[in-house]
Amino acid sequence: MESVMQTYMLGDTIRLELKLRDKSGIGYVAALFNRCHTDVHPASGILLLIGDGGGHTHPLVELKTEITDDSIPGEYECEYVQLQDTLGNHIFHYPDIRFKIRHIPGDHEGPELLGWRFKTE
Repeated sequence: MESVMQTYMLGDTIRLELKLRDKSGIGYVAALFNRCHTDVHPASGILLLIGDGGGHTHPLVELKTEITDDSIPGEYECEYVQLQDTLGNHIFHYPDIRFKIRHIPGDHEGPELLGWRFKTE
């Protein structure tokens, strides 16, 4: 059975909850998402969601960001989740978290490369 990918549109807020644990307490939390290059005209897109564990040992941390006119439509995948405890120890996790952004008006595509050549003297 295929699951439906979470989809966001202009004005929506992405809310990602992470259940965490660390005996020293959780501090900084970040998740970096890159736009997948599966579309016909791939444009680069990066979303960084940041949160704070408040020093708690078993927090449920919410990372969030709003979808605006500057958001680039497409499918996004998690590049990494970075966690840091209150002592400064950090680790990267690589979960398979994905979502889509759709229906953002405007031009979100970069210029096309139409050709190239080496110039000889």
